[in-house]
Amino acid sequence: MHRIGICGNFGVEQEEKITGQIVKTKIIRDQLRIHFGTENVLTINTSMWKRNPIRLFINCVRLSIVCNTILIMPAHNGIKIFAPLFNILCKVFKCKLQYSVIGGWIPELLKKDKKLHKSIESMDTVYVETKTMKNNLIELGLGNVVHMPNFKNIKIVSEKELRKNYSIPYRLCTFSRVSRDKGIIDAINAVYQINRKEGKKVFFLYIFGSIEQDFEDDFNQAIFNSDSSARYSGVVEFEESTEVLKDYFALIFPTYYEGEGFPGTIIDSFSSGLPVIASDWKYNKEIVTNWETGVIYSLDDNDRSIGLQEVLYLIYKNPELVISMKPNCIRKAKKYDSPEVMKKMIQRIRE
Repeated sequence: MHRIGICGNFGVEQEEKITGQIVKTKIIRDQLRIHFGTENVLTINTSMWKRNPIRLFINCVRLSIVCNTILIMPAHNGIKIFAPLFNILCKVFKCKLQYSVIGGWIPELLKKDKKLHKSIESMDTVYVETKTMKNNLIELGLGNVVHMPNFKNIKIVSEKELRKNYSIPYRLCTFSRVSRDKGIIDAINAVYQINRKEGKKVFFLYIFGSIEQDFEDDFNQAIFNSDSSARYSGVVEFEESTEVLKDYFALIFPTYYEGEGFPGTIIDSFSSGLPVIASDWKYNKEIVTNWETGVIYSLDDNDRSIGLQEVLYLIYKNPELVISMKPNCIRKAKKYDSPEVMKKMIQRIRE
């Protein structure tokens, strides 16, 4: 009998803020329960764990005693605690230790932290979201790395559902945390500048996602300054994303967030048939194929020939470029369906 313990952030009930970390942790839990049985998948919720660290420690010990495999899913702030803790517990109680990395920050962290490097090197399996990240970790000496792309358990629209005709103003959207480092103000300004240049609303930007508290004032000011070119459209439950997004023209993903890995936003977009206009940041160009499932634009101020405004102007003049990519997005989305991707983890657990 396989009994799996998951230590990760499952969020807090009734909390509006839903992060990519919480979504992925819940999907992995649900998929493992399908394969191993609900009674054989036990969980520890690390949300706000610092309020009662002693209780958390006791629960971690209990989990290690009764489980064959421990899967940890901490973010940047928790990995230095949970990696060494479970390394010790799993050695004492003779259970396998696996780590599903959320985001793209772990290679840079391991270069600086030799103790953490040693701790993660001794784990049975480390799952990472991109091939580039896997190669970076192998170069750092890790031999336990498995590429397992991000995934979601959401509806993928059919090609029959795709609209063939769009009219001005083309409806664009963002679908991520609403924060400065997700590039939200850049997206608002780019749409505003195009509209101003053309003397009419050729694009309208809808912004979805939870607003970071320390960004709210600047965000509201940017919306106000956009001359009605953008609006905030609230938070969407992750399982409803494709129903909301499928009628939009394209998605803008202007991130420069340091911890970016394989963003779930891109899967939401592909599943909805939306090409992604993404910044050339971190691993985006590994995930978005230029002019096939989206467009990669430069963040370099010295290379504005392919900046965000230039890309928007190009697709405004040539909307068929976007429309022709929509079927490709749906086909690509099928590669990131959770039952398909989870086969790697399930196989490793059964070994």
